[in-house]
Amino acid sequence: MFPWFEQWIMHRATLNELSVESGYSKRKLQSLFDQYLLSPPTFVIHRRISLYLIVDGTYFNEGLCLILYYDSELKYALLYRFSTNEFYTEIKENLENLKQLGIDVSAVTSDGKRAIINAVKKVYPNAVVQRCMVHVQRDVLKWLTRKPKSEAAKELRYLAGLLHHIRGMVEQHMWIIAFEKWYSKHRIIIEQKVYHTPTGRWWYKHRALRRAAVMIKRANADMFHFIGNGKIPKTTNALDSYFGHLKGTLNIHRGLSKEHRKGFILRYLHL
Repeated sequence: MFPWFEQWIMHRATLNELSVESGYSKRKLQSLFDQYLLSPPTFVIHRRISLYLIVDGTYFNEGLCLILYYDSELKYALLYRFSTNEFYTEIKENLENLKQLGIDVSAVTSDGKRAIINAVKKVYPNAVVQRCMVHVQRDVLKWLTRKPKSEAAKELRYLAGLLHHIRGMVEQHMWIIAFEKWYSKHRIIIEQKVYHTPTGRWWYKHRALRRAAVMIKRANADMFHFIGNGKIPKTTNALDSYFGHLKGTLNIHRGLSKEHRKGFILRYLHL
């Protein structure tokens, strides 16, 4: 019976399809599958001297958040947590549990959320924190829009578009120099403020441009660690595609209760 369940979980097979293929009724299959969902597998943590993790969270309906700690070398989910958001205290607790098991983390790649970064720095102060380059690029391009009007925004959008082409130290230094020159050239525009009479406060006039520029400036120090160590993932793409397939599969099986959806997710992670 389990092979049918595995097809239902991993290969987007429907109960109708499995009923025809297996010869069991839909009711029988659903009853057995419910039992599997309510008895999720036990996760085994493989002890290793040095881990290169990708840590990220993804969100489902009814306020369900899955936080995953993914071993980028062995390509498996080392640890998970269900929550309602990506909270510093919970992520810190998870990392402390790994540390108590004698697991050392050499580097963590994340999308830049402060909760993850601060937790890693607290528990593993010597670990490298790699900022996901794709997230930086994606956010900057989104804030600047597809067709920016100002020359400053057009130039920054061009620079952001070059990020994924950076492979070595020479390209890194050339890109950083180009960005710093851009920032110096447009500093007045970036920092320009206007007085907002209703609130009596000064606001940045070009908020989207400043937001993009400041984000890059802050991320620069942690975007290029992968160049010095090929084991460090430069993006969270591995988890993004993982989450995408999981959600696509789960969406096919609409109508599952929250507890059944949790069981589905855990079975997916284990398989």
